Formats: sequence, structure tokens, C-alpha cells
Amino acid sequence: TVLRDPPWARKRKTPAPPAVAGLAPVVIADRLAFGAGEQEDWARRTSYCPAGEQDWPRLAAGTEELTAALLAACPTEFAPALAPRATRASWYDAGWYPAIAARHGLAALPFFERRLEGDLAGTLPFLVPFGVSRFAPVIAAAYSGKKSLRADARSWLLRHPEHAAAGLLAPALGKAGRARQD
Repeated sequence: TVLRDPPWARKRKTPAPPAVAGLAPVVIADRLAFGAGEQEDWARRTSYCPAGEQDWPRLAAGTEELTAALLAACPTEFAPALAPRATRASWYDAGWYPAIAARHGLAALPFFERRLEGDLAGTLPFLVPFGVSRFAPVIAAAYSGKKSLRADARSWLLRHPEHAAAGLLAPALGKAGRARQD
């Protein structure tokens, strides 16, 4: 019987990789980690479109969409109110990203999260100082995807290893699919 049906000739079923159902992401506090002199350098960078004088309390109380230039120019105390509303996109917006990150830090997260959804390649270099675990799956996908994004994604992963682990643990142990592969 062994010669008629040898074990090595049989097709084997490969077992599905183990998965942990219902695993919640690990919660870790967001943090900002600029390199030596990086924050000062970024704060000096601005685009060429000035915001001019503004009535900041009125703008903070309003509901209209704002530009990245206004967010970069606003006083720090108004950034939490204005960052979620800085959605009006312009071709020169990326010129304001360093100043926004350096001046407003974690208060600018809603702005960068929204921009990340629409323009990964343009936003990723400016996310490197932000240790935010919910960015980890997007950044891991960028690292395993396009070569042009790999250097910035690698910088983020190396600067924020605990946030990367916290953000990638649940997808890595979860259901098989694209998130698990990245």
C-alpha cells in the first residue's frame, strides 16, 4: 500500500495561520519626537503665500474650511480648533507642512490625518516626528509598497518602535489579509 499511495505524493493541506479573534489595538499615548535641531529648522520653513492679519478668535469659532497657510500662521492656542477644519487643498500646501508640524505639534494631528488619507507620498515625510500608533499600519504598507516611500517609512518605524509595535500587533495577529501581510 505504501508503494501504491506513497505519503510524499499526497497533497497536504496547509493549515491556516493562527489568528487571534477580537484583538484590540494596544493603546499608547501619542508623542512628538523631533531630531536634534529638526524642530527649529522646520519652524523656519514656510511657503511663499502669507496668511496676513486674521481675527483668530472669530476663525476658531467659525465652521468654514481653512487652508494649510492659515493653520501654519495661527497662534498655537487656536491650532486645536483650526486643525480639523484646514481641509481646503492647494498645490502649495506641502510647503506649510514643516511649519505646521513644528509650531503646533500634536495639536495638528487632525490636519495630518486628513492629508495622509489623500496624499500619502506628500504627507509621509512630515509624519516622521509624530509617534502615533494608528499611523503604523499605513506606514508599514508604505514601507512594503512603493520604493519611493520606503526611506521615510523606515525613518518613522525606527524613530517610534513602540508605536509601530502597538499599531501593528493587532493586524499581525488578526485575520489573514492585506493588513497582516504589510
